[in-house]
Amino acid sequence: MDENMRKRIELAIGMMKELREKRDDISRFAEAIGASSGDALKKVYELNQDRIRGKVELFNRNIDDANSAYSRITETMNAWYSFSADDKQWGGLLFPFRLMKRRKDAKKNIRHCKDDINAISISNRLLREDILRLESTLECEASKSLREDVRYDEYNCILARKALLIDALQYLLPTIPGMPLRKISIDHIERQIEALEGMLIFPESCLLSI
Repeated sequence: MDENMRKRIELAIGMMKELREKRDDISRFAEAIGASSGDALKKVYELNQDRIRGKVELFNRNIDDANSAYSRITETMNAWYSFSADDKQWGGLLFPFRLMKRRKDAKKNIRHCKDDINAISISNRLLREDILRLESTLECEASKSLREDVRYDEYNCILARKALLIDALQYLLPTIPGMPLRKISIDHIERQIEALEGMLIFPESCLLSI
């Protein structure tokens, strides 16, 4: 195995391990929010029930929509790589046109998803500004407690970093000869890291597919 290939595999391992950390961070956030947000929400609802409930529910829906958009980006990229790597698709005079159309459609879908994510980010930023304005009212203490507990900005940063890591790995992994992974599985990422580490221990596994 040449040095460039080794560095590429090591980079992929490092990104996979960071992705595992982000997965665990998100799980911890979910547990913390579930455990400590109840009292703060109750106080806020008692003071201004309809107003606060609407903002919190919309914020959470926006997070779900953003996660869905990230998932659609991943699915689009997986579909593109599956098509381009399938030698059964290479035959026929129309293959270059199918390839071009697939690439165009994939870029269009990804662009639409990113537009959706940007719109959601703007919406959530406005919601945060609305919550900040509540500090000058009777809801000040409860709304501040809620924001500190949920930690909107930190949670959003973790989600964004997770998406960037997945995006980069979807491009990087197919460049490694003998790479057995076709799709990144967050739930089974330990097994995927082991597969990459095994390629460093047994470099002949890379050479077999060259």
